[in-house]
Amino acid sequence: MADETALKDGNRNPTLLFEKDGEIKRVSNTNPLPVTGMTGSGGPLEVTGTGGGPVQVAGNVGINGTVPVSGTVGVSGTIPVSGNVGINGTVPVSGTVGISGTVPVTGTVSLTPDATLTETREQTGPLASFTLVTPAAGKRLLIKGMCTIVDGASGYDAGIRMAGGKTLHKVFRSDQQGVYVAANYLGAVNEALTGFANGMGGGVRSFFLVNYQEV
Repeated sequence: MADETALKDGNRNPTLLFEKDGEIKRVSNTNPLPVTGMTGSGGPLEVTGTGGGPVQVAGNVGINGTVPVSGTVGVSGTIPVSGNVGINGTVPVSGTVGISGTVPVTGTVSLTPDATLTETREQTGPLASFTLVTPAAGKRLLIKGMCTIVDGASGYDAGIRMAGGKTLHKVFRSDQQGVYVAANYLGAVNEALTGFANGMGGGVRSFFLVNYQEV
């Protein structure tokens, strides 16, 4: 039977007592209840929130073993995971999740792709100006990089410029071409990106590449 000395600190609230090493102790923040692993009917522990709803976890959760998760689990905090975690459903994660082990995922995993797009154009002969990219109505082009290649040796100039006249890339001779140049240039609203190839013979080919985003 519990020793009444466990309550000598004047506690007036309902108290949970436990025995450890032959001594009766009261559960407190500094003296937590020792808990060993819990399992279901011969298998892993399954946790369901109130009324069968989702389980919200805030703080630090250490997982070691097999944890099948089905449903919606919102995680906020640091969760070191060691073992096998099977996930079936939606798991929004906010915080740091360190995973060591096997994580089989059944369901839909949505990834946000890089918003950068690529446009290329091959031309033959001289052309004073042509459109490479036109932004959607109300959008601007953010130019991330470009390259110009011409198969002539000299006597031409070719490159890429904004429709408003700002030149972003230009080559004059064969030894200046074929190099990708990174950029971070933001055009005006509704401003297109154009290319040009001047001063070359009718059979000379040119190639233009641009990486961009619409913002």
